[in-house]
Amino acid sequence: MIIVMPIAFCSIYAWSRQKKNDIVMALAKSLLWFELFVVLFANVCSIGHSLNRWSALLCWMFVIILFTLLGGKLFPDGVRGYWKQLGRDLKASFREGITALKRLSICEKILVAAGAVLCLFLLFLALFTVPYNYDSMTYHLARIGHWIDNGSVDYYVTNIDRQLYSPVLSEYNMLFAMLLTECDVLLNLFQYLAMLLTAVFFYRSMRLLGTRRQFAIFGVFAFLTMPLTITQSITTQNDLSATLWFSVFVYLVLQFIQLDTLQLGNLLKNTPQRNLLVCIGLSVGFGFLMKVSVCASMLMFMPWVLLFCVRRKDKLTELLKAGVLAGSAMLLVIAETLIRTYQACGSFIANTTSGDIMVATKNVSYIIVNILKNYSLLITQHFWTALNGFIYRIAIHVGALLHVEVNNIAISFHGFDFITYLNTGDDMYSHDRTSSAFAAYFALLAGILLVLCVIGLLVRQWKRKRQTQQTVQAVDEQKLSYGFIVSAWLSFGFMMALLRWQPWGSRLLYPSLAMMIPAGAHILDHVLRKNKKNGVILLLLSALSFVLCIAPIRYNMQVAESYLASGMTNRMELYFTNNKRYDIYEQLKDVTEKLGATDIGVVISGDGYDYPLWKLYREEYPTARLRHILVDDTHMVAQGRQSQTPPDCILWIERGRLEVGDTLDFYGQTYICVFTADSEKAPDSVLIPFRAEIGSTISAGQNK
Repeated sequence: MIIVMPIAFCSIYAWSRQKKNDIVMALAKSLLWFELFVVLFANVCSIGHSLNRWSALLCWMFVIILFTLLGGKLFPDGVRGYWKQLGRDLKASFREGITALKRLSICEKILVAAGAVLCLFLLFLALFTVPYNYDSMTYHLARIGHWIDNGSVDYYVTNIDRQLYSPVLSEYNMLFAMLLTECDVLLNLFQYLAMLLTAVFFYRSMRLLGTRRQFAIFGVFAFLTMPLTITQSITTQNDLSATLWFSVFVYLVLQFIQLDTLQLGNLLKNTPQRNLLVCIGLSVGFGFLMKVSVCASMLMFMPWVLLFCVRRKDKLTELLKAGVLAGSAMLLVIAETLIRTYQACGSFIANTTSGDIMVATKNVSYIIVNILKNYSLLITQHFWTALNGFIYRIAIHVGALLHVEVNNIAISFHGFDFITYLNTGDDMYSHDRTSSAFAAYFALLAGILLVLCVIGLLVRQWKRKRQTQQTVQAVDEQKLSYGFIVSAWLSFGFMMALLRWQPWGSRLLYPSLAMMIPAGAHILDHVLRKNKKNGVILLLLSALSFVLCIAPIRYNMQVAESYLASGMTNRMELYFTNNKRYDIYEQLKDVTEKLGATDIGVVISGDGYDYPLWKLYREEYPTARLRHILVDDTHMVAQGRQSQTPPDCILWIERGRLEVGDTLDFYGQTYICVFTADSEKAPDSVLIPFRAEIGSTISAGQNK
């Protein structure tokens, strides 16, 4: 049944192509339409708790029929002509691709071939890597399990704030995939496909800027070989998907900047300019729903856009119309999240969403040190470890020079020690801590080259007293290029300044760092414009980037190797790769099954593996249903009123040690602990109703 989703996308794409859009613009618009339907269906199907496999199937069948009928109107022979034209377009695109490949230089063919092999291997890993990263186990996939049980994406009772207030778009996509397949085997493909689409938009953006083909291909290859790209492409996280929306936004902005003039006229009239502004607004909205922090990166491109509008002499009224149009489109898609969050906690954005990850100071000295600390996360590699320490020492020495405490909580998440969490251990290339040394140093090189080019441009302009029309045009093209590169650097620098240093902060910086790849490739093309050995230089840089991506691939293929070595029989165990609590969860399930409990309350910590617990019960004890319960009344206002019906039993997971015989009160019902799994760090327990006072009573809020 999952086939209906790609068919729906193809039907949207075919319709968009018939609207005289080129391939990349058609892809962008199809993606926007597709995600609009994802958000719409997730909310509409939640009415009456009717979100299930069959409602999901009907929704995507509706999309296929709708766009088939719309497309059929464009052809004399109707729907048949519409699908025939799609087939002809695909064949033509394939033939054009083969012709384009034949025209490539040796250097370009090598990069394309190597990139294709890498993508195929990552596809293999995406299909056979069992989701196991911490975020997915605790909230990304866990919330999907609760949505499926509830038949709704509305907020539910839980003490894990991230399951409620974190951006939802990635999970909405995976939700429909899980409903239609009734498994999680294909969920990694969303990030994998995001990687491929991001590469397309990066390439097209570079070409729009005037980047030569071989440098644009190099930029795509450097992006694909980023360790962050590799580790993200085989997970169910959302950082790569956020990067996709950033790339779509930049691509659309470049289209907007290249307009001759801004003339919107009647906003209700369907015009190409109006459609483009709506698309830009939607891309920002979907970026917000994917990862809020990526909107800060997008914001850094707006000064460049405004300067171009002023230089283009756009009317103020037209600019205001453009802002209203794009802003309205953005609000359209994020309204459901804003309204739901406001109803739950009285604020449009919950404090838990971004409060702790941003720096807590405006002191410039502290922010400078924070930038250096964040940059040090990105540059670590395993070949020359002395260089890693050198960069870390720079941050420490600058802190001492500026009289800044490096581990001050204002620039250190939870006061974590900077040296203790030096990102050079065996887990350097794990999902949560992956560095990308080549991209980080390449970004630094791009910044240096930009400064030198700007100085050279100013000197040349000062020396030329008379400028020809050709010279003026060349200067204008350079200003367009420099504006893009400056905006990319502002985005990267702003994120390093904004985000409080944390051991796993590299992936939070990923979208802005990835954007430095096309910016760096473009400035490198400009600097080497007259060089005759560009192919050799690009191959050497590509070889370095490729060598640095081998270790991340080896590290992250271990789970897929284990899964295949077991004959694909140990999937459940692999969810616990980093948690090592599979046996304990099995014991909890066995105890509750022997008790015959079907309504099971769960009291779990924010670090508890909620998704594997849900998955375990769904596969091995399907008649039981899990629901979170709160033993701390202060959370009820923020997350809705919970059912006062006492569950058949309670699972107490990673919330402090309970001994057999200890009791817990829940809405007047006393529960007694009858089983505690043997675990040193955080034992888990099972409690059942009991009406006599035995053991020490645990009041609500204790052992939190």
